[in-house]
Amino acid sequence: MSQPYDPNQPPSGYPPANNPQNPQPQYPQNPAPSQPQYPAPSQPYPQPPPYGQPPAPSQPYTPPPAQPYPGYPPASQPYPGYPPASQPYPGYAPPSQPQYPPASQPYAPTTPNYGDVPPGSQPYTGAPPQPWPAPSQPYTGAPSQGWPAPVAVATEARPTSSGLPGWGLPVALGAVVLILIALFLTGSDWAAGGLHAGILAAVAGLAALTYAAVRAAGKQMTSQVIGLGLVGVILVALGGAGIAFQMPLHTAQASSLEAQGQWQRAIDEYALGGATAPGSEDIARIYNEWGEQESGNGQYQAAIGNFDTVITSYTAATTGVARAKKDEASAYLGEGEQALQSGDYTSAVQAFQKVTTSQLSATDASKLHTDYAKALLGEGQAQLNGGSCQNALTIYQQLAQQFADTASGQTASTALKAPQAVQGQFTGAITPPSGDIPVALLGQNFKVNVQAQTVKGTLIAAALIQSDGTFTFKPVKLATYDFLWGFVDSSTKQLVGVVIPIDSAGNPTLVFTMLPLCTNVLPALDTGVHARFLTQVHLGAFTVDAPTDLVSKATVRVAFTR
Repeated sequence: MSQPYDPNQPPSGYPPANNPQNPQPQYPQNPAPSQPQYPAPSQPYPQPPPYGQPPAPSQPYTPPPAQPYPGYPPASQPYPGYPPASQPYPGYAPPSQPQYPPASQPYAPTTPNYGDVPPGSQPYTGAPPQPWPAPSQPYTGAPSQGWPAPVAVATEARPTSSGLPGWGLPVALGAVVLILIALFLTGSDWAAGGLHAGILAAVAGLAALTYAAVRAAGKQMTSQVIGLGLVGVILVALGGAGIAFQMPLHTAQASSLEAQGQWQRAIDEYALGGATAPGSEDIARIYNEWGEQESGNGQYQAAIGNFDTVITSYTAATTGVARAKKDEASAYLGEGEQALQSGDYTSAVQAFQKVTTSQLSATDASKLHTDYAKALLGEGQAQLNGGSCQNALTIYQQLAQQFADTASGQTASTALKAPQAVQGQFTGAITPPSGDIPVALLGQNFKVNVQAQTVKGTLIAAALIQSDGTFTFKPVKLATYDFLWGFVDSSTKQLVGVVIPIDSAGNPTLVFTMLPLCTNVLPALDTGVHARFLTQVHLGAFTVDAPTDLVSKATVRVAFTR
């Protein structure tokens, strides 16, 4: 509750006016009003209307004569240290219009807000103004006490602007980031881009730190300057990372390129990142992946080249080498099958020969066995048709020995047992006796006893000797044969004479063993023996078995020659 106002006591908190320790207050230097600001204490102070209601109409106010307050000069005299009320305070121009109605006019005070302090912008013109009384107490007209001494407040110098607009720092930072990204993307690779961007970031960061340090030295630290300094630290850190982490950037890009299937570039980046032969599993892995892709596309030779690179150059990369061996075996198998399907049996055989069976699965190994036999049979037939009987014979014999469990191997075995033709040629013309036909003969187990004049043996086949001395036997069973020749009577179809080249023991000297698969060709034969047979070496008639289509069992003349 507010206490009643006692006009004989100074307000609470204010010293008496004649207190020597009460210094003269300093008031703001504003023009003084021509009329007092408050009603005289002898009259009750009008109460403000309740909150929310308009004020009551103002009544004319006639202020009482001003009384000097104890300890203060009369109102007609200026306060010591201040100019007279009729003169403006130095440094201020008087208002063009009076701020308050003149004393001759009724005073209609406005309702002040509760707790407001009377404005101190007017010079002192009489009794000092009093604080507003509580709204619930009537004004008793007691004179106001002096104002408390003003207290000087120390003010701190406000920081000046950093020189950048509010949007300047974000825009500058965004521009730097865009430039760094552009430099990074325009490098020949990530490491080169990182180096370029790192150098620029370091330079920009040092510049930002230098600027921030200069501003801080001038005690101009603002939030923008601090932010610029932090940005500088970040840029310097990024620049250092871009310059220092060249090899990790190479490796990171190599991994990215590997995922994209850019094999050669990935290998180059791994190499720049420090991966070297013979121990780099990374490079070995890429060669294997590259080869696997090529093998899947049917590019077996290129794939095998990549696998060979791993096997021969990255010997210490054990995981990569093991993978390369398996992949290479599969690639050779695929290459062989591709050639087999196109009829290139030679290439198929060459590919199948290089497959390491131990690197294949059981299914692939079985397929290799079957397809390899097919390729060998095709190549053997091609060799046979091309006239290279010896090469064909070698292939057929391989099939019969190593692939007897396959259809191709069984075909080869049958072919090796089949009867074959025999060809030959005499080096000179043969002139038979009148009415006889010259024939070439194949026999077995011939034995000639010259002294006893006996001949034993069996004729197997006969062939007409052509005018140019050539002859060809129809296919005969593969065996060892004695070669001889003779004459057949053209009318009776009987053998009338035989020439048998023998050694001193009476054994035939023209003996040969037939080869399988191909036509057998006898060496060239001399006809001199035949001539002697006709003139000198006629020894008599003997019985010879001749189970041929040309001659039958007959008594023939036999000539012996050594």
